[in-house]
Amino acid sequence: AGDNCVAGGLLVQTGPDADGNGVIDSVSDEDFVCNQAPRELEADVAIEAPEDVAQLANVQDLDGDLIVRGTALADLDLASLRRVRGDVVISDNADLTNIDLSGLERVDGWLSVEGNGGGDIDLSGLERVDEHLYVGEHPRLDSLDVGSLDHVRGDLIISTNSAAVLILGD
Repeated sequence: AGDNCVAGGLLVQTGPDADGNGVIDSVSDEDFVCNQAPRELEADVAIEAPEDVAQLANVQDLDGDLIVRGTALADLDLASLRRVRGDVVISDNADLTNIDLSGLERVDGWLSVEGNGGGDIDLSGLERVDEHLYVGEHPRLDSLDVGSLDHVRGDLIISTNSAAVLILGD
């Protein structure tokens, strides 16, 4: 859809099909169906169920806290999120085995990922945490990727009792 849709989309062309072959003979109208543009959200967000994840669809900048605590989620995909101007707490989600925050670059508060089911935690885009970073208490953690991490202003604690693969920066 080119320049007509900032976040991409589709060009829909309509027109007559006189011979009925399923191909229009000439274009009489064009419409663009655009994807929702990335956006900012000013609010504290508490995710308690799968449908709550939808409130962060296409959000890149969250001006508030993000709390995911005590859910039955198995997967948490928030890869579109780039910055949180508050705290991020993902804790006590026993069934949560995959956390994708691969697009997250900065957390202005503290980041705590603890007491979840295990699996994979992807923080591969994370460069900066302005307070503390804590990842721990994941008995079945397979991998943790913080390979881009460059700055943590407070404490950095990574504690796991599994044979997880840890990917750390240079």
